[in-house]
Amino acid sequence: MGLFSRFKNKDKKDTSQRYQPQNMESKRLPYEVTTEYTPEGYLQVEVCEDHPNNGQFYDVTRLIIQGAPMTMTSNRISVLNCLVSHYGHSDCIMIGKNGIEYGRRGDYSHVLAEFDVNLLLRDKTYAYNVLVGLLNKRRIDRYLNDGMKDNPEIPCGIYVGGIDPSSRRKYFRPEVGKESHYSPQMQNRRARAREAAIRRMRDEYRENEAKIAELQRRNRGLEDEINDGR
Repeated sequence: MGLFSRFKNKDKKDTSQRYQPQNMESKRLPYEVTTEYTPEGYLQVEVCEDHPNNGQFYDVTRLIIQGAPMTMTSNRISVLNCLVSHYGHSDCIMIGKNGIEYGRRGDYSHVLAEFDVNLLLRDKTYAYNVLVGLLNKRRIDRYLNDGMKDNPEIPCGIYVGGIDPSSRRKYFRPEVGKESHYSPQMQNRRARAREAAIRRMRDEYRENEAKIAELQRRNRGLEDEINDGR
């Protein structure tokens, strides 16, 4: 009876160890969200992804919100002035003599966007949707490239749309895009870009003319040598 009791007690002990409750702590998110303020007092938010799937060799998206929202269109829609950069967390931090970062960290794109700043600070998933979904580099580049066209299919200027706080889905307001696209600032920017492109073409034309003149001179010299050798 004593032997049976020992086996019975052993089974109880093994069972309690086998089914010991495990720590139900939630899994770590596959990204990290950090917030701070720039020396100028602007809010800065960064998302660093563990395994980014963007195909563009960066894993950190940095957002700087410049000041209070600005109002656009007759519907009084508020948009945020944003600076966005994309870089690798292992990139060397390049700092100039004036103390300002440069390289990919400091290579900012200026865009107008819509999102809930308070929710951005409270909800890491929402922050991820804003920085990685709305403000990913491929998407920003596409909108900014269209913004430099005089008459694109969908006028956008530097406006890239927004993220709905409830559905977490991206959206785009055509009226805001049109206002941004045909604003005096964007029209001046496109005019300056056209002037710069014309200057580059003129410079290239002059360089090609000089190369052609040099080739013609060399050909004449070769022709003279050929004729002398007959």
